[in-house]
Amino acid sequence: MILSLNKKHVQALKAGTKLFHLTKDKRWKVGMEIQFYDGLQLNKGVQFSEGVCTGLVSVEISSGFTVHEFTFNRPETLNEIAIQCGFESWDVLYAENKGLNCRMICFEY
Repeated sequence: MILSLNKKHVQALKAGTKLFHLTKDKRWKVGMEIQFYDGLQLNKGVQFSEGVCTGLVSVEISSGFTVHEFTFNRPETLNEIAIQCGFESWDVLYAENKGLNCRMICFEY
């Protein structure tokens, strides 16, 4: 399945710091092959890597990061989660996704 990423997420994936991706898309399943695209495929995006979905976790982004009814709220932990999702910091992830209930795709590439 295609996973289209913006420039900052492409750079994080290529640098090896992006380990997860947040999505509202319910079609993802463990074991699915991933085609990583730089930009939208429909707008002449370019595939730059392949991987596999190794896990899916339901998350909620509020004042903390909630996974399975456990909320991470220590600033150091939140920043680490944000970086592993391809964001510069928790402040950026939170500003762009506040109140979001979604799934976190875990992958190997």
